[in-house]
Amino acid sequence: MYNISGELVKACQRGDMIASKEVYEAYRGPIYRLAYRFVGNVPDAEDLTQDIFVKILEKIGSFRFESSFSTWLYRVAVNECLQCLRQKPVSSIPLEEVETSLTAGNTQPSDLVESKELNVYLENAISSLPDFQRLVFTLTAVEGMRYGDVADIIGITTGAVRMRAHRARLAIKRYLIRKGVGLNEL
Repeated sequence: MYNISGELVKACQRGDMIASKEVYEAYRGPIYRLAYRFVGNVPDAEDLTQDIFVKILEKIGSFRFESSFSTWLYRVAVNECLQCLRQKPVSSIPLEEVETSLTAGNTQPSDLVESKELNVYLENAISSLPDFQRLVFTLTAVEGMRYGDVADIIGITTGAVRMRAHRARLAIKRYLIRKGVGLNEL
């Protein structure tokens, strides 16, 4: 989680565009990754990310410092993602270029192909999860958030987050086994 000062948030609430840009820069990556997990493709994820930040700036005046700013921001982002899903179902994630550098000959071309294939299987396994399992998995496993923080963001108990994260991992494992992907490759 990022540490955004209360003064920066207050500056955003006053309409300070420089402060708003700082918040955007701090959270752009994680919010984009969250959006991508929901929509499954780059153009829609970019659009959804922009929509989320527009909504954040529209609603920032309602932030009352009763929770952490990150929790509030993610709650707005998750609500926008869920709204987007109601309007447009998620598709499976296409094979895309995996950002890998071939440095000093350490990576063989065959390793890259296997890595891309594994990445596609993992992305498709994640995208096949039910919405709330995908959300919990993304926030805990991909973004590294604590269960308690995720519980605050989506409004369920910590135990429910723990259960959904466990079920998501099992579903991903079953998906990979069905596809013949050896778990030792992970």
